[in-house]
Amino acid sequence: MPAMWFAVALAVASAGEPPLQPLVRALAPPGRFAVLVVSLDRGDTLAALDADRPLPPASTAKLLTAALAWELLGPEFRFLTAVVSDPPGPDGAVRRLVLYGGGDPTLRRDDLQALAAAAHAAGLRRVTEAVLVDATAWDPFDPPPGWTAHDLRQPYGARVAAINLDGNRRGGRPVADPPGAALELWRVSLRTVGVALPPYGEVRRRPAPGLAPFADATAPAGRTHLWALHASTPLDSLLRAMLRASDNQIAEALWAAVGRWAGGRGHPAATAALARQRLAVWGVPAVGAEIVDGSGLSRRNRCSARTLVHLVAHLERVLGPATLERLLPGPAEPGSTLTWLTDPALRGRVRAKTGTLRGVVALAGLARTRAGERLAFAFLGHDLPNAAVGRRAETALLRALVQFDRN
Repeated sequence: MPAMWFAVALAVASAGEPPLQPLVRALAPPGRFAVLVVSLDRGDTLAALDADRPLPPASTAKLLTAALAWELLGPEFRFLTAVVSDPPGPDGAVRRLVLYGGGDPTLRRDDLQALAAAAHAAGLRRVTEAVLVDATAWDPFDPPPGWTAHDLRQPYGARVAAINLDGNRRGGRPVADPPGAALELWRVSLRTVGVALPPYGEVRRRPAPGLAPFADATAPAGRTHLWALHASTPLDSLLRAMLRASDNQIAEALWAAVGRWAGGRGHPAATAALARQRLAVWGVPAVGAEIVDGSGLSRRNRCSARTLVHLVAHLERVLGPATLERLLPGPAEPGSTLTWLTDPALRGRVRAKTGTLRGVVALAGLARTRAGERLAFAFLGHDLPNAAVGRRAETALLRALVQFDRN
């Protein structure tokens, strides 16, 4: 949309209406749009269009996952993966060697190799009965409602489990059984460093009597010997990766971790119920919201532009402006989902989370005007013929925000 269009649109604002209202009124079909823009400095509304209509948020739902994880898991949270066994004999032999998965969505095969090398360096030489992969940190669960069969065949639709490896993808396709794949590569890693193994292994998918829970793996006593421990990067880094690249695996792993923190077994539905409670505590309006998963991939998710704007404002208060701006990607940032937003006028003045599904685009985040005023905004587009239609409207809105001046 040409720059002259902004001037014409803004010039026709009627007395008493929000100053950017003509712009959002001009967001015409095809498709449906919902928009809300508020000033974080003054608290007033600059534009609103169907701001209370629940629409699919797509991956802007990851903002809720970030808020839950920051509050309930804490900024120093790390996913842990541990190698434990029964107490070893003097010859470095153990009966059962257990790889405990803590749900780390960033675990890679190099990390498994490092764990095997650390265990060998600590004296592990032989496993006599079984090599186990313990995936009981949370219960196995089916994909959340609203994930399509097409999604489940794509790399972005790879499921998460209590133990994950290489994003649970192999050859560009999702791995059907992440714990089973991890067991296969774990045995290879152990053999590579010289640990003698029995001819079989086993995956534990649900808690079983006689096995220490994962929470005890870092405080071994008596029957449990800790050989090696791998920690993921801290939550700050995980959130940056999740929001920047819109990583569904990190989002769903954090969603499960939040549910487990609350005393559950990591099921997405339990975390969704907790999320609704926290939104009320935070004072974030959520009328009509439907919360299904942590990534926003479910077509059943619904929220309003008002919910997203209040969520952005909540994150800015809790994290602080500098931290939130660092976690969110900016225009044309390499490796992010905003590489398409190339307008030079927006660089350094917009930080936002994108969302895209078939027929859906969404954007929510922060903008700074030419006068330095801080704005929170949300844009939801639905029933669109293609993503380009939504992106043109998003770009037009952002240009208006950064050019806005009350004088």
